[in-house]
Parts: sequence; structure tokens; C-alpha cells
Amino acid sequence: MNTGVIAARYARALLGYADQRGSDCRIYGQAVRLVEYIRGVPMLGEMLLKHQALSFDKKLSLMESALDEPLDEGLVKFLELVRKNGRMEYLLRIMLSFINMYRKERNIRAGHLVTAVPVVFLAEKIESLLSERTGAHVVLDHKTDPSIIGGFVFEMDGYRLDASARGRLDRLRKELVEENSRLV
Repeated sequence: MNTGVIAARYARALLGYADQRGSDCRIYGQAVRLVEYIRGVPMLGEMLLKHQALSFDKKLSLMESALDEPLDEGLVKFLELVRKNGRMEYLLRIMLSFINMYRKERNIRAGHLVTAVPVVFLAEKIESLLSERTGAHVVLDHKTDPSIIGGFVFEMDGYRLDASARGRLDRLRKELVEENSRLV
């Protein structure tokens, strides 16, 4: 069976179960943070998703340590079902599908903002502006990256706005190389 279909079915089941229990918001928050940790710490993902020798209780303990809080009871029961059905290797895809379904159902749009220095007011201003214009609740993942020198890089729904000094320098260099190659 297709891994995308498997992930979508489990994600839909988790969303329905979480809605029914009234813990959908908490499970969503924990799912978002788990995905961040699994992606950010590849060894954690390896241990949780592929390591057969690691007991299920140890995997739950690792997740709780990463989150720094106990897992929601509904999420624990769901994870037990995933393990029982031999689908732990699909957990990351299941969580990503769940997050996407949750956002779509609740009209939440997620984006990424990268700045050279921490600028909280800019992220808040962009979230507010986009929320007004789209009619959706906008959530930005804000990171700092000094290599962009100044300005910002914004991404949302396949749209990318590079207003960074690094981006401008790269475009300028490309223009100069193209112009010089025509002269030669």
C-alpha cells in the first residue's frame, strides 16, 4: 500500500479521535513539536522510527523528554495503535499529514520567516497583516540566520519573498556574470 495513503488514513483517524476527546489542540501542538525534534535531531528520528531494539515505553519516554511534558493520553493510545499495527516507520509522515489536516480544517496557514537578527515585532506584524488579508490564522516559524546579512526571507504556500542583503548580492553577482559572459 502507498505510504501516503497509509499516513493519511492514520492522520485522519487521529484527527477524528482528538476532536472527539477534545484534545485536538494539545495533540496538534505536541505533533508540531515532535516533528520539529525528529527533523532537527536525526538520531532521535532514527531511534523512534526505525530502531526495533528500543522498547515502545522507551520511545514514549524519549518523546516526552523531547517535549519536556507528558504526552497527551489520546496521543499515547494512538501511538500504541500505530505500534501494534507495525506502522511506527510511518510516524513522521502520519504526524505531518495530521498537522496539514488540522491546519486545513481550522483555516490555519503556516509560513517561515528568516531574519539576520531576532526581530519579534516583524514576525508579529507580518502575521497580523497576512491574517487580515487572507482571512486565515497565520502562524510563522521565525528563525535567525546571520548569513543573510540583513533584511528577511519569507515563505508561505509555495511563495518566497527574498528581501535579504545576501539574496540581493547573489542576484547582482548573477547579473554581472551573465553580462560579462555576453561580452566575451
